[in-house]
Amino acid sequence: MAPGNVDVMPRASGALRLAVIPTSAQVFVDGFYVGTVDDVNAKRELQLEPGPHRVEFRASYYQPLAVDVQIAPNETVTYRATMDTVRPAAPSASAQGRAAGAGSDKMYMIPNCYLGNVPPRADRLPAGCDVNRVQVLGAK
Repeated sequence: MAPGNVDVMPRASGALRLAVIPTSAQVFVDGFYVGTVDDVNAKRELQLEPGPHRVEFRASYYQPLAVDVQIAPNETVTYRATMDTVRPAAPSASAQGRAAGAGSDKMYMIPNCYLGNVPPRADRLPAGCDVNRVQVLGAK
């Protein structure tokens, strides 16, 4: 190689797949708008540099949602969540029942595979992901 030339190897990227409701939610990665959930899903996945990333979701009539994800080179992580609707000042009995069953205080993780506030389903995980490896975070 000639002096001054640097052999630059392309960095391996990782991917993030989204299964977030509502699909109209805006997606921000590390503070930058990347489109809606529908936009990301149209591309099947979002390519990201390996390492930690802050992913935020915002939608009208829903509580904002933010999560930290770790992207590994050549790996795909699926994030699945259902955003909580904005609660009225005086919630009705049915709204209280929905909130109690939402489980939004728990996070479910399968390392290098899945992260979400909804329990993973084996039939929706990528090949090689083992639902038996799920870890529950934030459980009381």
